Amino acid sequence: MASTGTAASSAEKKNGKNTAADAKAPPSVRKNESVYKAEELAAGAEDTFGTTPECVLAALRQAGITECTKEEAAKAVKAFRERKVG
Repeated sequence: MASTGTAASSAEKKNGKNTAADAKAPPSVRKNESVYKAEELAAGAEDTFGTTPECVLAALRQAGITECTKEEAAKAVKAFRERKVG
């Protein structure tokens, strides 16, 4: 009798291997962290990132991010603020 996809998925999880569904999910979803839209992150820019909402929106837009976790946004904002101009 052939094994079903569900049984194989369970075995892969037990062995510590990622399933196809896990591989497609962004890292933030796998960690069960909250995901925010760019506009939501920009609204709390001063308190969260120490910068303006415009800076947060520009950083996320440059990184091609429409929604992400606060940690991912902080990395994008930091990279944006530290980039070389000119």
